Amino acid sequence: MPSRARWCHLAALLLGAACRHRYTWPTPPPLTLHRPAPPLVATRCERSAEPAAPGAHTPAPVAEGALSLVDLRGDDRLAVAEGFAVAWSPDGERLYTATRAAVLVWGARSGALEATWPLGAPMDSVRRVVVSPDGASIGVAGVHRPRGSSADAPVMWLLRTGEHPLATAFPGVGGALHLTADGRRLVTHGHAWDLATGEHRATPTPAGTTLWLPDGLRAVVITSQQTGPRTLYTPALWDAATGRELHRFPSAEIPDAVALSADGERVAVLHDGLDVFSTRTFERVARLTDVPSVGLVSLSRDGHLAVVGTLLCASLLSSSSTEARCPPPTLTLWDVDRATRLARTDRGAGSHWNFTGDDRFLTGPDTRLVDELLRVDGLAPVSFGERVRSVSPDGRFVLYERGPSLAVAALDGASLPSFERPARVIARSPDGAFSAALDDDGLLRIEGPDSCVRLAMASGHYGRLPPGTEAIDPTRDQLAFSADGSTLVALTYVDSGRPRVRALDSRSGAARWSMHATAPSSAAAYLSAGSVLVQGRGRAQVLRYDATTGDLLGTGRAPRLSYTTPPLGGATYEVRDHDGDRVSELTWATATRDGSVVGNMGHFDNAVWFSRWDLHHPERVLDVRVGDLIGRIALSPDEQRWAVGLRSGAVQLFATGSDRPVAVDAGHHAPLTALAFSASGDTLFTASEDGTLTVTHASTGRVLGRATFPFDRVTSLWVSPDGAELRAETQRGMRARFAVSPR
Repeated sequence: MPSRARWCHLAALLLGAACRHRYTWPTPPPLTLHRPAPPLVATRCERSAEPAAPGAHTPAPVAEGALSLVDLRGDDRLAVAEGFAVAWSPDGERLYTATRAAVLVWGARSGALEATWPLGAPMDSVRRVVVSPDGASIGVAGVHRPRGSSADAPVMWLLRTGEHPLATAFPGVGGALHLTADGRRLVTHGHAWDLATGEHRATPTPAGTTLWLPDGLRAVVITSQQTGPRTLYTPALWDAATGRELHRFPSAEIPDAVALSADGERVAVLHDGLDVFSTRTFERVARLTDVPSVGLVSLSRDGHLAVVGTLLCASLLSSSSTEARCPPPTLTLWDVDRATRLARTDRGAGSHWNFTGDDRFLTGPDTRLVDELLRVDGLAPVSFGERVRSVSPDGRFVLYERGPSLAVAALDGASLPSFERPARVIARSPDGAFSAALDDDGLLRIEGPDSCVRLAMASGHYGRLPPGTEAIDPTRDQLAFSADGSTLVALTYVDSGRPRVRALDSRSGAARWSMHATAPSSAAAYLSAGSVLVQGRGRAQVLRYDATTGDLLGTGRAPRLSYTTPPLGGATYEVRDHDGDRVSELTWATATRDGSVVGNMGHFDNAVWFSRWDLHHPERVLDVRVGDLIGRIALSPDEQRWAVGLRSGAVQLFATGSDRPVAVDAGHHAPLTALAFSASGDTLFTASEDGTLTVTHASTGRVLGRATFPFDRVTSLWVSPDGAELRAETQRGMRARFAVSPR
């Protein structure tokens, strides 16, 4: 018979099993890495010429302290650094792009920058811009997030251009901006300005979306109200001076089912058919019955044509959902007065389309990108570059994306001056001899002292690239040269969870090795210190490969909260005794050359942490709470300091093995875009989205120098081996070279 000790031991095991922590999450699929990846075509090319200095209207960066500007080069034609809103002059000869910090004025035919009008302070994002016919007044609407706040607040700027420009902010003012037909008044929700005198006055503020009539004295206001389980949107004609409702039209099921013609004479309401009303007599002037009741509608300038788009699934927006109310998405063009359908297509269905000023084309609003234009005649598509951004009021010019740049084309087929921009450098070898750059057409090229090769990798939108061309996103994917510059390693993603690694010969573009993760596995990968770190999602194991040869250098693990059950029950933890998840997946990972220590961003205990651990002993993790999302991590070449850049713009420095950060007063007020140490490791260079570039003493955190790029931002940094030269590549394609003075 079993001894008493054995019975006790068996009882303890049973008790432990009863107390065991059981996971309910399914086991993630194993990580599958295929070698090699599909081949990549490489072709020879001519080396790029050195770009010329930009035009006179592009302001040079202002440098101080340890930084002094040596030169600025690049093509500034139709180069915008960030999200923008668009307006045109009435004749279409000038293009106005409003950014967070300024309004840039361009010649539509030449693409040349003609003027810059700065705002008094940058916004967080821009939504709309309108320009008076004489160009003397510009209204810009956007949002601003006050420091320390988590909510966006609307703000509107009124610019008075000319010899003595003036920018005036109106906090709390937002919504659609509208210029009256005579160009003398600017109106928006609750406000009006006399542009001749600059006088501002408050007006009644109805609740709802506002569609202004040309005179600026009346508007169609769309308000929502709950009726049982349904939300209805009711358009009403409203008097801006008194706030009085003049007439109420029938309700629609979504706001975009209401449209106003540009001449202000007609209102269309899509609900159980399409009803069109006069804004003068309020009478129904047309009714179309063979039209889907839930969709999107727009009217031509005179209101005699209507385009109706069926939603992708109308039943999602209706309480009376049936299969019949979820038809295939279509786009139809109608003669309103004759109640006749003129054209029908599936192309572009499910999106909102507006008539251009001359009623010859359909395009999306400026705040939403569309892949192409549609001709009103037959709804035939017209494609330009990557995506259409805007069409001039007279219908002559179209602004579109061309690779990483913007371009203008003539819709009537007339020729416009064409130009090839210099390639935009996104990575340099440590000695500066080799560079990886994006051509004007978005293709990636590698240039060396006596070589140039173009690769079938391009910056662009998935599904819009030529067959056989892979997409590369310089804001997300990683490119890095080997220490001797002979190899370029590209880490891209087929989708959000399947990384692809390629090591390419810098002179020929030939593949040294390649690897890609395949479905159903999902993984994260990072380039760091000549190695590639790969981790399957939901898996603790981390694989480390030599970036040049592809050899597997070793495996390790990420620290994770791990439950095990002792014989007597309860739980033990791999890292420490606390509840909740901790950092277990690679995020912005950076590693030492031997791969023994990894720095990473993690989320646990409802906070953001900077964590460092030994791949072979992950339980020895060192966590430091940083309080904000991490956007960049860099390790000094001597591996004595870690730099952590936060989304807020703050920078923290950590000595290896220390959990006490050295705060850096870098003066950044936006997410970091680049971090770089000098070869000696004693100097840190940082850049952020607000256009600032800072030089910092790595031991003390003391700022040694600073440069500011007006209307631009740095995307990559290169420091010469002796630390005496700094090159900064910008979003607008500028190349700035700075001398770094010794301390």
